[in-house]
Amino acid sequence: MRPVRIVTKKPLEGSSRTRGFQLAGHLQNLGVDVSVIKQDIVEIEPIKNAIIVFVKHFDIDLVELAKENNNLIIWNPIDSFAVNKPLPPVGLFDGVIFPTSQALEDFGYLCKNPIGSLVIDSFADLRWRPAKCWRFQIAYLGTRKNIAECYKGIRGLKFEFIHTNDGKKHERFFKRASHYVCHFSVWEKDTPSFLYKPNTKLVGAAASDANIVLSKSPSHYDILDSDYPYFTDTDIDSVQEIVKFARSTYKAKEWKKGLRMLSEVREATSPKRIANKYAGYFLRFE
Repeated sequence: MRPVRIVTKKPLEGSSRTRGFQLAGHLQNLGVDVSVIKQDIVEIEPIKNAIIVFVKHFDIDLVELAKENNNLIIWNPIDSFAVNKPLPPVGLFDGVIFPTSQALEDFGYLCKNPIGSLVIDSFADLRWRPAKCWRFQIAYLGTRKNIAECYKGIRGLKFEFIHTNDGKKHERFFKRASHYVCHFSVWEKDTPSFLYKPNTKLVGAAASDANIVLSKSPSHYDILDSDYPYFTDTDIDSVQEIVKFARSTYKAKEWKKGLRMLSEVREATSPKRIANKYAGYFLRFE
């Protein structure tokens, strides 16, 4: 395989930085020559005959420069489709790693070699820890801007806001997550977030050995069967009812079923499996 260079705009902060180093770590476990570099002409111009992965952000002039040096250029947009960032020109990238099956269906025309629903997030290697709390507690864990106002008044729902510029975001996430037996990831139906947001919180709940209240979003269905007991419609009454249902079934058969299903998600998103999927995708271009 060609060397892999992962490009992030903000090397010290933000989701692109976190995902860049996660992906590099997964590939290093397979012995791939991989490193994370800054989106800068000084770092990109010397690279030749490599696979260059732009994570979330990209500069068209730098992409074109990299292509001139016989590099293969991949874009990993993460949540770019959910936050209405401008789309790249068709054909700019050799490949695009779409975060959800819906994003692949809607935007797969952007390149000749797309792939959908490849998870970067994996917390099963060194961050997993069982929930410490012995009574039912449910919380939204994430950035303040990513939860709709209508859900902030749900009775019993707590909030642990984590800033994306926190360099130890994931460590901080799991320290807080360990105090809750149930997480929360609901996006309003048919919004860009509902259609295109990655399934990070679902993967995080699975790694925490917690259940999670989920909207019936494409990214959730991509890795979890529809009979998971805590899926919900997104109107406020339905969400309230599912939160009550989760509370009333805590430690009951439905609860245990949910945990069994999420244990399968944890296995499916192990670093080794993720690394093999990315390596397989990159080998398509050889």
